[in-house]
Amino acid sequence: MILLESSAFIENLRANGRRDIKARVKAAILASRACLCEPVMLELWAGCRAGKEAKALKQFESTLPFLECDTPTWRLARENARLFRAKGLTCSNFDILIFSIAVRHNAGLIAVDKIYAKMRDTFRRSLSAG
Repeated sequence: MILLESSAFIENLRANGRRDIKARVKAAILASRACLCEPVMLELWAGCRAGKEAKALKQFESTLPFLECDTPTWRLARENARLFRAKGLTCSNFDILIFSIAVRHNAGLIAVDKIYAKMRDTFRRSLSAG
């Protein structure tokens, strides 16, 4: 599975969005590997305008699978929050939660925000060190 983070989702909907992101999102959808999670949907709906955006969001919401945010995911998010802070990363709690959902479900993550790559690198280094 490949989790579509809100920045990638928005980039995909833009007429002049980044081609590389649009191609990755399209490939994930066509391969039936794209998925969503509730925190991403909350971010998207919070910034959604009525009309075309809402229609597209409803379509994706009704057709793509969702990754669950269960108790072990919340625990992982708390551990990641402590790890990232200890390593000097400043991340929003939502970004940490979304990252943790992807990790918990062994899913890839398509995101535009550079903080996700920093979280990934820090997380991987902690695994190899520990």
